[in-house]
Amino acid sequence: MRSKTTALIIAILLGLIATIAVVILIRVITSDDTAGEERKNAYVAIEPVSKGKTMDELIQSKSIEKRKIPEKYLPDDFVESAGQVSGRVLSTNLSKGEQLTENNFKKKKEEGVLPLVLEKGQLAVVVPVDEFSGVEGQIKAGDKVSIFASFEGTDPETAFTNILLSDIEVLQTPSIKDSNGDSGSSAEPGKQGLMVALTPQQAEKLVFANEFGEIWAGLQSEEGSESSPTAGTNFDSIFQ
Repeated sequence: MRSKTTALIIAILLGLIATIAVVILIRVITSDDTAGEERKNAYVAIEPVSKGKTMDELIQSKSIEKRKIPEKYLPDDFVESAGQVSGRVLSTNLSKGEQLTENNFKKKKEEGVLPLVLEKGQLAVVVPVDEFSGVEGQIKAGDKVSIFASFEGTDPETAFTNILLSDIEVLQTPSIKDSNGDSGSSAEPGKQGLMVALTPQQAEKLVFANEFGEIWAGLQSEEGSESSPTAGTNFDSIFQ
């Protein structure tokens, strides 16, 4: 019992030492003591960032910013320009204040990101949606969605709609080319596919719902879904 207590105390002390070391390093980097030293542009995460995004997406979302940092505090493979990691996606989650390195990015495999974002035991499954049921093309890779299933039933009295799955991560979305030949993120008219990460059980539910009903995708907030499971809606409950 005493040895376990001692080990716990040591672990806590080591954690405190590591935290203090990071604070000291940040202060040194930003202090006037480095005013005369050469500084270089480097990208830093200004908020927690989830993997699966390209450099352009990180810049557009303002999740990262470019800062002048003394060269001696930069890793060898720090990202100085977006061109360094062009055609790659973020393969690790980033903490607030973490510097971006080339090692954080991996090349896309056949222009896809599946090997980088699928966790062990997950499947990549396509959710067939159109412009309307897919939030008019506003869903993008890395977003979280709720998936609704709606069934007609054998008659109007047995028809119902319910949330089938929540907090589902989007891996890829359809893209189109506009009149100028540029690619966009909005879905084309007609059925398209949102590629999502699911467990085998979730995938079975999705496939069944698509075979025998209609599927809709709802975009969630960045904080995710905090709502409790619903009882579903039918003709008896829609106006309650």
